[in-house]
Amino acid sequence: LAFLGWSIWRAAQADGRKAAVREGLRVLGAGFVAIFTLWPSMWRSIPRDWVSGFRLFSKFPIIFDVRHFGIDAASNQLPWYFPYLWLPVGFTPIAFFALLVGVGLAGYFLVRTRGLRSTDQALAFFALLPWGVLFLQRPNLYDEDRHVVFAALSLALLAAIGLRRIPTRIQIPLTALLLASSAHAVWQWREFSYIYKSPLIGDR
Repeated sequence: LAFLGWSIWRAAQADGRKAAVREGLRVLGAGFVAIFTLWPSMWRSIPRDWVSGFRLFSKFPIIFDVRHFGIDAASNQLPWYFPYLWLPVGFTPIAFFALLVGVGLAGYFLVRTRGLRSTDQALAFFALLPWGVLFLQRPNLYDEDRHVVFAALSLALLAAIGLRRIPTRIQIPLTALLLASSAHAVWQWREFSYIYKSPLIGDR
């Protein structure tokens, strides 16, 4: 819905009210088709299951005891910084370093809006939106970083916008390092890479 509002506003600024209406209908139609296709529960009941999904996210009824970095807390009483603690854990060291540099550069060029195209501004908005929801809604989180993976990936998109501005002679070796570190992480974890289904522990 936020992205829909952004698209309408951008179209209105560029081409007027009629263009804003057309853009809004395009985004709304494409968004509905994408959500309907990727969200099987919607195949049974529309719009009830869609609304219940948002309600479940904001008021998850089950509360767990969560232990994070030696601290015990209920999943509905975790500190506001809990999602951010897992960023350096979820990324390899070189990827986390690239994330910090890229997000910093993207932020710098966002402040200087002439430094980014309108498409980049829209992507940056989309990348920051999940973190805004996490910060404002404070949903119940548990199982380490499992529930913030989608938001972490959006930060990688934001970092890519910033890293695109660095010289090519740095981009190429940095890309090679990122690919190598990711491949090493996958090899290192092997059967432990996913905790729910593993050859060692079966299907939990």
